[in-house]
Amino acid sequence: YAYAKHVASGQGFRAVVGGPIVEGYSDFLWVMLLSIVTKVGFATPIAAKVLGAVFLVLCCFAAGGIVRTVLRTDDVTWAQAVPAIILGLCPEFVVWAPSGLENSLYVALLLVALWLDGREVIRPRFAPYSAVAAAGVALTRPEGVVYAAIIGLAKISDARRAGTAA
Repeated sequence: YAYAKHVASGQGFRAVVGGPIVEGYSDFLWVMLLSIVTKVGFATPIAAKVLGAVFLVLCCFAAGGIVRTVLRTDDVTWAQAVPAIILGLCPEFVVWAPSGLENSLYVALLLVALWLDGREVIRPRFAPYSAVAAAGVALTRPEGVVYAAIIGLAKISDARRAGTAA
């Protein structure tokens, strides 16, 4: 929270005002989001919990979207509710998502990237959106770069397949 507060006030990425600029945070995108809500005037710890809960809900919608994409249907059926129920029954996820940490942002971006990537295979007009979500995954946690690279490689593979099929 200190980093978000100092970034919002123009002090840069510092743990202590006047101290050296150091990377003492685990999640660049989360710090940037929290600095924006701090700049707007919300209390950082409360905003972090609210954002975590919002991203938890987004996880449920994105997981349901993945199921709809896999089933290749636009109908909202009971099958879409299954991932939300599974996530809701996972105490670790439900407890930690609104804890104020970046976990729910990370999972939400990853699920959205996968959902949009699946939709782009079926409907190519969604092409840039999964790349943006994958970039968000890469900016969230260091290992997110691996997930973003896998999605990028899948895009290249899809493009090659589409090129040879034409």
